[in-house]
Amino acid sequence: MLMHILSRLFDREHNSIYVSHIIYGTIVVTALLLTLESNETHPFKIIASIVGTMIVLQAAWVYSEIVGARLEKKRRLLKQEFKEHILEGLITVSASLMPIILFVLAALGIINITTAFTLAKIFAVLLLFAYGIAFGRITGRSWIFCGLIGIEGAVVGGIFILLSSLINNVH
Repeated sequence: MLMHILSRLFDREHNSIYVSHIIYGTIVVTALLLTLESNETHPFKIIASIVGTMIVLQAAWVYSEIVGARLEKKRRLLKQEFKEHILEGLITVSASLMPIILFVLAALGIINITTAFTLAKIFAVLLLFAYGIAFGRITGRSWIFCGLIGIEGAVVGGIFILLSSLINNVH
């Protein structure tokens, strides 16, 4: 299943949809982590929160997409159409894998909880930067232009992280 998801990410026909889902998932997970950072110190509770939140959000999203597609097409979805919506939801959830790995490492005592939170935020910003560069390369832009698009992605991600942090720290 993971290899199928990864192969679809680099399929030019679908990659814009899948990349947008990973970007969305990255921002959602990062916002959740910022909420948990000031309230939760047990790695397994953080992992459960990430997994639970992503499953509920994506199940709701997949359901709403399927209902919308059925209304648009005025028929039941074909098996392949149904699978495509499920795959898009799974791709969004895949954005939570690195933070989960980091908190498993914290649970095992390999890194501390503060380091896990810090690395998860850094990973999110770097991922947004990398997708900006990848977008530029796919569209045939120069490396300088790609770097600027990458910086744009990182700045936008940083703004979302900052806003979420400010909202979560209001007492």
